[in-house]
Amino acid sequence: MGLNFGLLIVLGTYYVQTLGLSWTALAAGIPMAFLITAVLHVNQFPDVKADGETGKATLVVRLGTARAVITQYMLIAGASLSIAGAVALRILPIWTMLGLMPLPLAVRSLYFLRAGMAAGTGKKARAALAEACGMTVRCHLATGLLLVAGLLLSASL
Repeated sequence: MGLNFGLLIVLGTYYVQTLGLSWTALAAGIPMAFLITAVLHVNQFPDVKADGETGKATLVVRLGTARAVITQYMLIAGASLSIAGAVALRILPIWTMLGLMPLPLAVRSLYFLRAGMAAGTGKKARAALAEACGMTVRCHLATGLLLVAGLLLSASL
């Protein structure tokens, strides 16, 4: 999913506007790919019990919740590291480090994910998982907006 809704969206948008491709566009698409995958992944957690009982083999069902939580950590880390790495390699300008500002929100979403899984299946668990899902979506949105802001700032300076 990250390929379609992360890399290809960013590269396609860049291509339509410039009729070319660039390493900068590719580097900007990688964290967005990680984060949209994180959004889709975290949205599987609230239904894991029902999915397992009905034979719906989502990734969270197949991995089990403990490993699926680790996968969510890896997706968030991948987004952050891809921004920092692209800046370190001078593929992205320094101003795109603004895209790391939502990192505390992502870390908080992981707290709610763990809390929701620990709470079981009741109202408290559903509320925590809903919060984790919402925070992950907001992190994706904020990171994308801040990456664009960083690119625009660097172009105007």
